[in-house]
Amino acid sequence: MVDAPYDVKNKRPEALTRVIFRRGVTISLGDYNGERIDVGIEPVCPSTSKKIDGTYEWARDWVLERLGDEVDSLDEDEDE
Repeated sequence: MVDAPYDVKNKRPEALTRVIFRRGVTISLGDYNGERIDVGIEPVCPSTSKKIDGTYEWARDWVLERLGDEVDSLDEDEDE
């Protein structure tokens, strides 16, 4: 489990928003083979425009970093 960028302990759960960010990539491995990698996260944050925007940026950065790591590890596996 990953800590969200904001404290979401809230006595009013209706005041929370789920922010979703997913990204994927399909990589050709040659010889008509491919690998699909998808990474996503759904953090929860307070339902204010500022908090939603900040959470979205955090989720985007988190997903893109992890996706890059996964693509890099695929490249390393091919080199072995």
